[in-house]
Amino acid sequence: MERFVPNYRILKQLARSERVSIKDLIVLTPQNDPYYVGSPSQVRHADWMANEVNDYLRTRSTETFHDRAIHYVILSKGIERPIKANGWRSYEGDSNDFSFTMKAVQNARYLGLIPWSTVKDMKNPEPMIFAHYWNHEASIDMQLEYLVEKIVEDIYPLNPQLQQAYHVELWTKKATINDILTPIATRYGVNVQSFSGQATATRVYELMGRIRSSHKPVRILYISDYDRYGDNMPASCGRKLQWFVDHSDMDVDVKLDRIMLTPEQVDEYGLPSVSGEERKVELDALEVYHPGETERIIEAAVSRYIDLGITSEIRQMNIRIRRQMYESILHVLEPIRNQIESIQTPEIQIEDLPHATPIQEDEPSLYDSTRDYIEQTLMFKQYLAQRD
Repeated sequence: MERFVPNYRILKQLARSERVSIKDLIVLTPQNDPYYVGSPSQVRHADWMANEVNDYLRTRSTETFHDRAIHYVILSKGIERPIKANGWRSYEGDSNDFSFTMKAVQNARYLGLIPWSTVKDMKNPEPMIFAHYWNHEASIDMQLEYLVEKIVEDIYPLNPQLQQAYHVELWTKKATINDILTPIATRYGVNVQSFSGQATATRVYELMGRIRSSHKPVRILYISDYDRYGDNMPASCGRKLQWFVDHSDMDVDVKLDRIMLTPEQVDEYGLPSVSGEERKVELDALEVYHPGETERIIEAAVSRYIDLGITSEIRQMNIRIRRQMYESILHVLEPIRNQIESIQTPEIQIEDLPHATPIQEDEPSLYDSTRDYIEQTLMFKQYLAQRD
């Protein structure tokens, strides 16, 4: 069945026909919800911005740009920018102009006027990629050049990541906990994406490429502070993810859930609110008052989806293969090409490799790519209403 993917025009028509408010049909504010981009003024501003961006890319002979750079380029031109539906004002570089540029660039991307891949995200760290995928090798290339480039210890013909049931990523607003996340991610083979605020549409767009290449169900585990801003982050990220999935040609199984800080965790650990602010608890408080608990909670969430037993078994197989190769190479005393290329490598039976089994997921996820538009919109609204 074809997926219902509304846009600005369809949502306006649906609101009129059903006699409901636009806010009943979207999740984020009308100014920020990606499904509601397309008002006359937004289209006008986005089209103007797309022309400026394309002129910048052409004159600089580049394929990428940073939106802050565009702000200063426009300022240097001493030109006017559009306001509202048909007005103009001088671009003076103030906060209003900067906000206009950021929003116009983003809307131009949602409207397909600027390719997603052209914008560089300089605000947030690069994702930390620990889930690596490569094809199993039934035989090993023993050409001399290959052996010179790759010593035996660096050869991993069997990829334990391929045998896992899920592709998992940890997304967090707090780069300050990367020292906790990195060892877990390395051990389990999951990716880490840190932000200094909201998850940007650029990073979600890049995630879609990883979703495509993993060929697995994907689980995003979100970590944020316990406050209204932190509550909104996974919903905002999930909404952008929903938009990209709906506008892709992929049939995927993607879920996003917040694993900390939850209201239950705040109560369980008796975590204090930030001084002078009610119901605002930072992630750092958990590690301060209960050392080691942050790692335990995150690892417990990751271990539901990643089977370390499978990883260990395949790593041991790789060790045995490398040992056999090492012994074979040692047997060849003379480094002659013909002798090296005649070495018999271990026979690998790929069809006999173990496969991890998908788990039974009983609780509904905050975002689930199998839901239709209306169902997913209601789920986001129910989640956000819990704090009202």
